[in-house]
Amino acid sequence: MVRRITALLAALALCLGLCACRRYLPENSGKPQEAPPVTPAEPAAGETETEPLTLDALNVEFAVGARDVNELLTLQKRFPDALINALGAQRVDVGKVDVTFSPSGEATQAAMKSGAVQLAFLPAEDYFAYPFGTVIAAEKAAVPELTTGLILSADGGERLVSALRKALPDLKRVLSSYTSETALGTYVFDEEALTQLERLHETGDAQLCAANASVGGKTLTLRGVGHRLNDYLWGIRAIEVYDGETLVQTVSLSDASDDPDGGLDEYSSCPEPEQLFRAVDVNFDGYDDIEVFGWLTNNTIPYFYWLWNSDEKRYEYAFRLQGTTIDPADKTLSAEYRESAELFWRDVYEWRDGVLTQISHEQITE
Repeated sequence: MVRRITALLAALALCLGLCACRRYLPENSGKPQEAPPVTPAEPAAGETETEPLTLDALNVEFAVGARDVNELLTLQKRFPDALINALGAQRVDVGKVDVTFSPSGEATQAAMKSGAVQLAFLPAEDYFAYPFGTVIAAEKAAVPELTTGLILSADGGERLVSALRKALPDLKRVLSSYTSETALGTYVFDEEALTQLERLHETGDAQLCAANASVGGKTLTLRGVGHRLNDYLWGIRAIEVYDGETLVQTVSLSDASDDPDGGLDEYSSCPEPEQLFRAVDVNFDGYDDIEVFGWLTNNTIPYFYWLWNSDEKRYEYAFRLQGTTIDPADKTLSAEYRESAELFWRDVYEWRDGVLTQISHEQITE
């Protein structure tokens, strides 16, 4: 029993130590693990081999977050040699690599500004709350703001940036211990994610979600553009319509601002990014339209609709309904909403000569 209590106290002390800014972790016990193999760099066609870049040391900092202590111990044990070997293959000779851990992006920013840290692995939202340095790469994720980014201090230089990006495949296996809870044991850096992070930093918005729309035998890609509004909500202000890689239309949510039943502000508001909008055939003409989640209410959720105009080959704002149910079999739409605490209504609509027409209005009970 005494041994068990002693072990628990030791583990608690180690966890508390991680919460201090830029704390070193003790050496992990057990058999040392070899660094992963690296692929020697070769000059690209037409390039001449340059002299090695020599660095006395690189200090690397990782955000602790809710990560398991054993993962961090493994990372601290294996990452220095892995980074030295991977950069060496890119003709960057590093004498020493130290790994520290930080509880916040603000603390890491201060360390990078002071020169104590040159490289940092941080959640994107931390990086953009305290912008500094250069984003080397970003972890592949469905939503840019939920990625982990590798940040290099502002004075790192283009050659070190290039070498780090080329070295990333050789570091992936070691980094998997750091991102296993979000990346399922792999750490895949993604150029598209990096592009979206840079866009988020420059404009405040990025592509949060996407859907495919079928319009007359052609498939368009719809990409919702917005950002995380707060800890609980996401919002989009536009939907970009792509034909392949070509942007053919930008659907602005401000088109619905003057809706007589209550329009959208600049951004929609939704608790899950994948629910922000969807492609669905609303008027049953064989072309996918757009349904946008409006916002959370104490009534029922309002949805806003853009219909595909097959003649103009573009989306046009059409109408809003609350609590919508789409019935392709009957080719009707129904809307449910509350008038008072005890009074609920259901309206049913059908399309007549291209016009959405109400065909019933009845009281319902829950």
